Amino acid sequence: MQYCLGCDSKRVFAACKHGDAERLRELLENGAEPSSEMRSSEHLEAPDKTPLLVSVMQGHADCVQLLIDAGALLDVQCGPDLETALHVCCARGKPGLAQQLIAGGANLCKPDSIGRHAGQRLEP
Repeated sequence: MQYCLGCDSKRVFAACKHGDAERLRELLENGAEPSSEMRSSEHLEAPDKTPLLVSVMQGHADCVQLLIDAGALLDVQCGPDLETALHVCCARGKPGLAQQLIAGGANLCKPDSIGRHAGQRLEP
C-alpha cells in the first residue's frame, strides 16, 4: 500500500511516470502539489518517491522542468539511501537531467545516507 500526500498526488505521479507533460502541466496549473510524497508507510522518516524523482528515474526532461518551474523541492531525500533526484541522475548517467536540476538550484553538496554527495555518484 502506498500513502500519497497532497492534492491530486496520484495523478501527478502517474503523469510523471508516463512522461505526460501536458497532463502534468494541467495538474500543476490547477494547484496540484509539485513536491507531494509517496511513502510505503506513514511511519517512514523519508519518502519513497517524489514526482521529481519519478520523472528523473524515467528520464522525462519535460516533466522535470515543469516541476522545477512549479517550485518542486529539489533536494528531498528519498528511500533508505536518502538520495536526492540529483544523486539518482549522477548514479544513472543522466547528465542532461543533472544539469536541469543544478540550473534549478539543486544542492550539489547534499549528502546521502553514507555521506556521498551527487558528484561522487557519477557513473564512470
